[in-house]
Amino acid sequence: MVKELLNSYEEKRGKSEAAAALIADRADQFMKAAAKLEKRAAKKREEAKRQEEKLRKMPVVDWKEGVIIPLAEEMAKRIGKHPVVFGPCGIGAKVTICLTDDPAAKWTEQDRLELTIEPDFEDGRMIFNYETGEVSDRYEPGTVGYVNGLNNITARLPDSVEEILGLLRHYPALNPKKEGTT
Repeated sequence: MVKELLNSYEEKRGKSEAAAALIADRADQFMKAAAKLEKRAAKKREEAKRQEEKLRKMPVVDWKEGVIIPLAEEMAKRIGKHPVVFGPCGIGAKVTICLTDDPAAKWTEQDRLELTIEPDFEDGRMIFNYETGEVSDRYEPGTVGYVNGLNNITARLPDSVEEILGLLRHYPALNPKKEGTT
């Protein structure tokens, strides 16, 4: 009986060792395949990092630099003034084109022409509106809308520089420069 039990044990042990060897071989194959995939993944991660670096170095095209500043420069050139662009400011991302006579002087110390413009979107495309000078009472004093100038009525900015020049508003100096001061 012991001999039969030993024979049965040896047979079972042999089958178990053979099955374990197959499983170990398959695990080794999976590990080798995983190592190859990890190597490929590392290469892909490095390539992704290079692409992200290219993206960080890529110049940003922004609407102020691409549209507003060239527009302000053209307006100033046509009427013999000097442009200053303030903004974007507030919830409306408003910019103000300020045209002055003396680029070295503070804008508050001289008469100036101004136009406030804000970006908007229509059918997925950027458009620009300008403040007409009219004001609504939609937002109460002290509210975020009031403080951000959202009561200022806007209209679509015309396409021609000549028409836009006609929209400029004159503002007297806030702090006129006194004679003999610097």
